[in-house]
Amino acid sequence: VNLFAAIRLCQATVPLMQSTGGGQIINVASLAGILPTPQLSVYAASKAALLAYSDVLAKELKGDNIAVVCACPPIVETPMVDYMRELSPTVLGGQRGIHPMGVVSAIEHALETGTFLAFPGQAKTVWRIKRFAPWFLERQLNRLQPENSR
Repeated sequence: VNLFAAIRLCQATVPLMQSTGGGQIINVASLAGILPTPQLSVYAASKAALLAYSDVLAKELKGDNIAVVCACPPIVETPMVDYMRELSPTVLGGQRGIHPMGVVSAIEHALETGTFLAFPGQAKTVWRIKRFAPWFLERQLNRLQPENSR
């Protein structure tokens, strides 16, 4: 669902957008697709793939007046997150998430500024640390993991 639903929806709607002069595509990946996310490997892989797909799609559609935005939120307080915490209280390192409206605001900002990536909350800071100081981020992530899972 995380990847193939977005691909199929884009395949179904892009021709209509092209024939009507443009449009906007918003895909919601996750910061988990950028960061190593223990206990969420399949989810993280699907979100990384969605990020890559969205990046290529944005380049392919650039001349068609179709904006592509890919949101990469951190943890968002949703029923899915509540369920994950019920299954495994340590799965998210005990962290609280952002409000869903933070994701909406970041997407709106990306559309207004013509930015491909939308980083709600502190996600952009984390992304920058991952790019420029991955060793530091790895050390911080290790601190979040319970001793028995390292």
